Amino acid sequence: MMRRHWAPNWRNSYRKNYPDLPNCTHSSFKFLNPMSLLPLSGLRVLVTRSRTRSSDLSTRLRCAGAEPVEAPLIRVLDPENWTPLDRALADLNAYDWLIFTSGNAVEKCLARIEAANIRVPPNIRIASVGSATVQRLQQFGLIVDYQPDRYNAAALVEGLVDTYDMSGAKILFPCADIARQTVVTGLTDSGADVASVTAYRTVSATSLPSDIIALLRYKKIHVITFTSPSTVEAFVQATQDTTALISEVTIACIGPVTARKSKEAGMVVDIVPEEATIEALVEALKERMGTG
Repeated sequence: MMRRHWAPNWRNSYRKNYPDLPNCTHSSFKFLNPMSLLPLSGLRVLVTRSRTRSSDLSTRLRCAGAEPVEAPLIRVLDPENWTPLDRALADLNAYDWLIFTSGNAVEKCLARIEAANIRVPPNIRIASVGSATVQRLQQFGLIVDYQPDRYNAAALVEGLVDTYDMSGAKILFPCADIARQTVVTGLTDSGADVASVTAYRTVSATSLPSDIIALLRYKKIHVITFTSPSTVEAFVQATQDTTALISEVTIACIGPVTARKSKEAGMVVDIVPEEATIEALVEALKERMGTG
């Protein structure tokens, strides 16, 4: 871990902000790294998100004193053919609902809408999972009509069916090429006409870098974070002896769907926040493993 060199008068500033620190004399004083005052100081955390989406989690971990080790197990790629998505977005007037369950789908769609100068019709309703995704849509000037309290696709479907008459509704659902059928099946069973269109592809890593395998083998990784079922699947695929590598590691999952996939893979899940967000995941880590 990189260490900072502090100015000679650093003790005075810390005394002002932390009056309860012991008043050591110069002869007995031992250099105190201020990072040790943070709740996750000393923890090395494996971050398995895709590289494009790992920065928020890594930044929050650093701010809490942890050392994030990034090992992107998922790569997010463009669709092999943009035509189906572009045609659907150009014909948004034909749909009653636009539904998102992924931040990646939001980013890809907004980029295509902006590039083609498409006007999103004011009468189309938008439903989305996750506060960060909703915020991104709002920043683009779009109104989100429905957001479930629980941040997963099943809760979205349940809430839409309970709140709105979905019979006959025409729905555009941009998603990953390997998206689960929760939204399509649930809303179709309720009488909706769902058009599922690939907005991005996910490709799993086939192996982990040797230095990260070594960190796991010698128990130098303290926590592994999983933020989607696909990261769990990719981790198992990329490790030959998963059980031995994670035998003394804390497993933290962003939500119940990811936790369920982890348990199916034989993992003991230690941490699942009540809210399936990156912020809540880090807060749960602080609560469970914090030193402060």
